[in-house]
Amino acid sequence: MKIGVIADGQAEVAALKELFRRFNIEKVTICDPLYADMQPHSTPKQILKAAEGRLAILNGRGCNKIVVLIDRETRQDCPGNMAQSIASAFHANGHQHVNVVVKDRAFENWLVADMVSLQATAARKYDIRQGLIDRIRNSGADNMSAINLLDNCVRGGYSKRRDAIEICKVVDPIEVARNSRSFRRLMRVMGDQRYLDQSKLRDNAVKSN
Repeated sequence: MKIGVIADGQAEVAALKELFRRFNIEKVTICDPLYADMQPHSTPKQILKAAEGRLAILNGRGCNKIVVLIDRETRQDCPGNMAQSIASAFHANGHQHVNVVVKDRAFENWLVADMVSLQATAARKYDIRQGLIDRIRNSGADNMSAINLLDNCVRGGYSKRRDAIEICKVVDPIEVARNSRSFRRLMRVMGDQRYLDQSKLRDNAVKSN
């Protein structure tokens, strides 16, 4: 299967290229992601309109499935309900092969979900205490103030492009999935068989900690 990805962050697209290189999903090829100016607080129809040009490009590249990635940010919707309402707009306009994944609450929440690998980045030194690692392992990374957390862990503050790329070169997708429900949703949509029952996987992972 050939999967195309449309994301809502320009800096994020460059980092996602590195992250997807670390995926190992049998019989799945993930194309380099494309950016679209999709705003989380827009209506589903507005999000569809913003993505339409990218859909045409990915369809032309022969993608069997397209994944739309968008932040939840400060929206109060359940991520699943938000994703479903956006996906319905795509499906109603003939794009049945589109799946929507809502990042809870942002791309950076996925980055902080693997704090151990974050410490291994070569370019920057992150000051991360064991208590924070334990907190994320016990409670998950979704809904944390991830950008503030990153800003406070590295001298000079976090760079949404440079630092995100370096983190994605070392991050372990399995550990991220263990600590982020929204990332498990991404892995499931991408076709990783380990995450077909993502809630059960999270429960088992917590019990074994």
